[in-house]
Order: sequence, then structure tokens, then C-alpha cells
Amino acid sequence: MIQHNSPQVVDSNITSVTVFQDRAEVTRLATLNLEAGEHVLVFDMLPASVEEKSIQVSGTGTPVVLNQIKFSSEYYEESPDEIIQAVQAQLNQLKERRRELRDITKRLKGQQKFLQGMVQRVTRPTKGQKASKTQDWFKMLEFYQQKQVAIDEQLHEATLETNRNHQAWEKAQAEYKKFLGQRHKTRRKVAVNVTIAQTGTLELSISYVVYGASWEPYYDFRVFTDTEELAMTYQALIRQNTEENWEDVALKLSTAKPQVGGRQPDLKPWRIQQYVPLPPPKVNRDRVMKKSKGGFNRKSMSMGKYDSTSLMLGGVSPNKPVPTRSGRKSDITEEEAEKERGISVGSAVFDADNIDQFLRQDELRKQEELRSEVDNKPQTMDRSSSKVQTGGTAVFFEIEGKHTVKNDGTDQQVTILKNSFKAYLQYSATPKLSAYTYLRAKTTNDTEYPLLAGSTNVFLDNNFVANASIDTIASTESFWTFLGIDEGVRVERKFLKKYEKKEGNVFSKKHKNLVYEYSIEAKNFKPKTIDLVIKDQLPIAQNDEIKVDLQAPVYEEDTAQLKINKLKYLEWFYKLTPNQDLKIPFIFSITFPNDVWLSGMD
Repeated sequence: MIQHNSPQVVDSNITSVTVFQDRAEVTRLATLNLEAGEHVLVFDMLPASVEEKSIQVSGTGTPVVLNQIKFSSEYYEESPDEIIQAVQAQLNQLKERRRELRDITKRLKGQQKFLQGMVQRVTRPTKGQKASKTQDWFKMLEFYQQKQVAIDEQLHEATLETNRNHQAWEKAQAEYKKFLGQRHKTRRKVAVNVTIAQTGTLELSISYVVYGASWEPYYDFRVFTDTEELAMTYQALIRQNTEENWEDVALKLSTAKPQVGGRQPDLKPWRIQQYVPLPPPKVNRDRVMKKSKGGFNRKSMSMGKYDSTSLMLGGVSPNKPVPTRSGRKSDITEEEAEKERGISVGSAVFDADNIDQFLRQDELRKQEELRSEVDNKPQTMDRSSSKVQTGGTAVFFEIEGKHTVKNDGTDQQVTILKNSFKAYLQYSATPKLSAYTYLRAKTTNDTEYPLLAGSTNVFLDNNFVANASIDTIASTESFWTFLGIDEGVRVERKFLKKYEKKEGNVFSKKHKNLVYEYSIEAKNFKPKTIDLVIKDQLPIAQNDEIKVDLQAPVYEEDTAQLKINKLKYLEWFYKLTPNQDLKIPFIFSITFPNDVWLSGMD
């Protein structure tokens, strides 16, 4: 077997990219004519954020055996030289033009100053100078006006160009700093050792996961009132800063969340206990007095002696003995304490001389428990879940055509798909809060894929009405789309009167009964029958002594026309024919004791 020991750097191109919400899977392809034998093929200058464990290699064409894949990092002193030189040339051009504009501005201001001096010499002759005639004044005025207008225009144009030059300079300077920072970046390299059975053409592809890419959905919802349909355009904004451009690649968008991980977190025992503070330290007064002249140190205070088990368990009950060197037993043994906390404790006794040592050990124990909790969390990426291609827990959208996404963080818009849904149109009004009637459409997602949470542009009969947003909508789930106000349907809430109703019995003498009367009026000016829902509310009593009763309309239970929920929200449902008028009486009473001050009512 012939061994080609010298590694061969291959020329590869990105052919396809699958974009997730926080990363992307990139596939590169290299076409090689290789002789039979063993070869080391190198993909170099890969992004620094390549995940090593995600690398996969495959080949087609001439029979090949994959022997080894080696992943390494290299520190490149120079990477984007051509781009840096181009940006540097642009900066030099802008700098030269800025100098020219500065000279032009200086020259024009000099001309302006000279012109002002000429005017002064004509209008204010110096000593010994002959006074100018009136006709000379007019000639000078005409000359001044022509020249001043021309200078003003040139100064204005120079100022505008200077501003444009400054903006271009700042942009080019930012690009220069960006690419200059990439001159000394770590790059990844993958060496693939293969054995070729016979001379031929090999198409070698490598795929890897790289961070710095994302996509987010947004939608165009177009509702057509004549056909009662909702036309949806499902779109995506893709952006990436992965240190390499994606030029003319096949794009896939995935709803999978590899950052969540595929492993379900495990429950851990949830333990609680009574908190008992440590008893105060005992002070040896004799030793304190002896130290009073020479100062005071920590050893002058005699700490009570505590077994480490009781300290780690947060203290012991005052009614239970505290274990000491004498070996008195506690209700909680040391072995039981170990099982309870899941830690190993010693039998050492801590006094004032080594209490700091105990505190340090206790802090280390807490840190170890915290690390254990972190280790038990799901992995940041589960390779098996990121390879899901069809069905299962994720959806992959294959975008038609070839697309280019630059490595600059700018948004690249692509269309995922288009679909139409049957829409149920409903007019909704809350006349207590708003004088307008709102149109909304109810639609069911009858596709096989979810509509991810995102922003929406809403159009009604091809007229833009609002920006909105939707939450994630599963397949077969229904959702509402609000379409703005429609003044073709009018709903008004009129306050009629408020009065105290007296019945003349003993109860009424101790209580007040206030009655509120409203009238809700609606009219359909549309040329077709509409569905209308009107919303209002009853006050909710926060005291048993306050009673609220609905007088009109009469309500016993929910019907197709009137519904009341637990929060005392009322909803009336009507079908209004063209030009139909509607009047709804809305009357309720509030009964409360005379000595109660009622708040919350207008």
C-alpha cells in the first residue's frame, strides 16, 4: 500500500447549512482526484467555535476507507489579508478626500471673506478714497449676489459630502478593526486519514456544528373578508457571525432545540428541617478581665464545644443534649446524619481555636454540592437529537433555491412556505372601555408543523392594519388574529340613571339598594350579516355584606347568547343583519349596609 505521507490541504466549499436557534450545522464538500493508497486530507481555516464532538466525515465516489479523524487548533498570524488591504485602501481614499474637502471649504470661506471685504470697500470708502457712485453700488450688489449664491451652494455641497465622508470613514474603520482582530485568531483544522482502493475521484464531505448562528420566524397574515380566508406567508430572518460566509448554499431551518439537551432532568430529594440557631458563646469573665489591660484576642472568648454533625445539620434542639467529647448521645447519630445529608462528616470537636477551619470546610462542602447539582443538569448539546431529520420532536424546513448569508450579523430574509386557512370572522366590542369595534379572525393551524412564536404583519384586504405577535401554535391548534378597528359596526354604552331603591321593610331601613341602569346599542352598517360579541362586566363584592344582583338581562345559566364567567364578565353573542339595530338593557343593583362606605364605583 502506497503511503502519501505529506498532508494535503483540500479546497472545500460550504454546500449546505442547517440553522438552529443558537447554532448551525455546516457541511463542506471537497472534490479530489486521488491515487490509490493512504492519504491525509486536511480541512483548515475552520471557525474557532467548531464543536469537536460534532464532526462527521463521509465520502462518495472511488472506494475509500476512513482510518482516522484528527481535530486540532492552530494560531494563524494572518487570515483576512485581502479584506484588510481593501478596507485599508478605502480608508486611505476617504482620508485623502477628507483633506480635499477641508481645502475646498477653507478656500470657499476665504472667497466669502474676500467678497465681504469688497462690499465694505464700496459702501465704506477709506480716507482719501473717492466715494462710489450709486450705479457702482447696484453693480456691486448684483455681483455680490451672484458670487455669494454660488459660494453658498458649493459650501453646502462640501458640508454634505464631508458628512457622508465621515459616516463612510466610521463604517470602514469599524470593519478594519473587526478584520484586524481576526488576524490573530485561533482556527480549527481537521485532518482526515483515508485509504483509497483505486485511483479515482473522491467527493469528501465534512459536517460540523458551529455557534454564532440563529434564525427567528415572522409572518405576514392577510385576511380577505369576501372569501373569509387567511393567507399566511411563513418567513424567517437568518443571521450569523460564525467567521465564515455562506455563499450559495442549500439552507435548512430546524425547530429542534439542541441547547436544551435530550436528557430529562432527575428529581433529587427535597429536604426541609427546623432551623435552630447556634447558642451564644460562653464568655470567661476572668480571662476577659486579665486581658483588659493588654488588649483582647479571640482566645479570650471560650466557645462552647460542638460536634461537627450538629453544626452541619443546622444545630440541635435546645431540649436535646449536645454531643461533646464526653460521648453523650444525641437523638440523631453521626451515621444517620451522614445518610441524611449524603456527606461524610468527621467526629472532630471544634472550639474557638479551630472554628474558622470548620467554616472553611463547610463552605467547601457547599461548593461541592453545587458542582454536583450542575453536573446533574442536562448536557448543553445532545448530538443524537440534533441529527433528527424527519418527524419526531422537530421539524426541518428545506428552503428552496440557493442562498447567501454573510458573516456580519445582518438579517437575511427567506420564505419558508405559504398556506391559506379558512377564517371565522368575528366583531368584538367592549363599549365600557373603547368606542371602537374590533375585527378578529379565528383560524386553525391545519398544517403538520408548528407555527413558532414570532412577530406578525397583519393585512386586511391587502391593507396593512397592525404589527402583532403570536405565541407558538401547535398543529391543529386554533388561534385568533386581531385585524384592527372597523367603523362599519358601531356599539355604544349609554348610562341612563342611578337611583336608590327603597322597599319600606325593616331590611331596607338598615341597607341601601343602589340601582345602575345602562343601555347598550349596536348597529351593523355592513352590507352583510356579521357575528358580534359584546363584552361588559358586573362589579365583584369583596365583602359578604355587599350584594350585587343582575336585574337585566335575566340570567340563570350560560346560553348561546349570554355567558358570565367567575370574574363576572358578560358576553353577548349576536348575528346582525345589514342595517340591523340592537338594544340591550343592562341593569344591576348593589345592596350594602347603611354604615358601609362603598368604594370602587364610579
